Amino acid sequence: VELDRTYAPFAYNAFCIQTGLYFGGHDYDTEIANDINRFGWQHHGDGYHNTTRYGEELPDDDPRKESLGVVYRNWHPGPLGFQIASDAFAYVYVSGLLLALDTIEEDMDSGANIFERWFDTSVGRRDLVGQRQLLQLPPLENMPEPRFCDPVYCSTPHPPKCLNYELPTFGPSGINVDSVTDDWSLWHEPNKWNYMVGKVDTAIFKNKNDPEWFEKCTHLDACGGIRTNGKGTIVYDLPVEQMTAGLVVICVCCGKKIAESMVLNNDNLVFKLNDRILEKSSMDLYPADKCVRLLKGFEEDGYEKEEKMLLSVEVLGGDTEVKISH
Repeated sequence: VELDRTYAPFAYNAFCIQTGLYFGGHDYDTEIANDINRFGWQHHGDGYHNTTRYGEELPDDDPRKESLGVVYRNWHPGPLGFQIASDAFAYVYVSGLLLALDTIEEDMDSGANIFERWFDTSVGRRDLVGQRQLLQLPPLENMPEPRFCDPVYCSTPHPPKCLNYELPTFGPSGINVDSVTDDWSLWHEPNKWNYMVGKVDTAIFKNKNDPEWFEKCTHLDACGGIRTNGKGTIVYDLPVEQMTAGLVVICVCCGKKIAESMVLNNDNLVFKLNDRILEKSSMDLYPADKCVRLLKGFEEDGYEKEEKMLLSVEVLGGDTEVKISH
């Protein structure tokens, strides 16, 4: 609540599917008392609709019509639940747009120069008399303390930077590869067409026996990374300019608890920061068992922020395959 109140003046909004449905006036409490829980897993219909707009266009005998009316598949929303959330976003944003247009129209009627008031027409920012200024977010020191993570990591001016080898990956990489030996190679795991496709949809499209439909159903996500079976070195150029805490984490593949054997207990795997060996006795599993925190922070580990910081991953041999995903 404190976080919401801090951001509310800056147009921050939180969306909740169930709250939005309650606001519509449907008596869910009475239904729940009568053992009808529309927010339960696999329940069809939200009290206002029995299927999505897409589902309404399907013939009544199409088996997907009912499936599309699920509000919650499990703890994840179903098609109808996602439609509710997307409608809420559209409603709020369009309402905000209409308010902005009304305000601009009032300015035009009053004879104000809307180009000076609403648009920055200069090459460099200049303060114009009467110009509407965008509100700036509050400084970090005015924000409430983080509740679920270390303030050293969560009270920084920049978000974490990441190099992600999985597919699909969008946008520029947050961490660059400075150099890599030929011993390392990229890999990705292709998915079967029914990977992460619901049982109902799988049965429907399996009966079609149509390769074109199988291709359409194939999930785009694919695990991947860079690996080596023998010796090899890869060097990462860390984003020094935006590093304030000094946290460095590496994640490996595959398996939720693979990091302990592949990294911490692997004597043939060595990490160096600017040619200084990082001691594994100071490392731990963080934030999940497939990831290792190589460096907890600049001050705690005795490291100082330098103009350039190169993290090298060196495999000295052995039988353990090393596979880096993030």
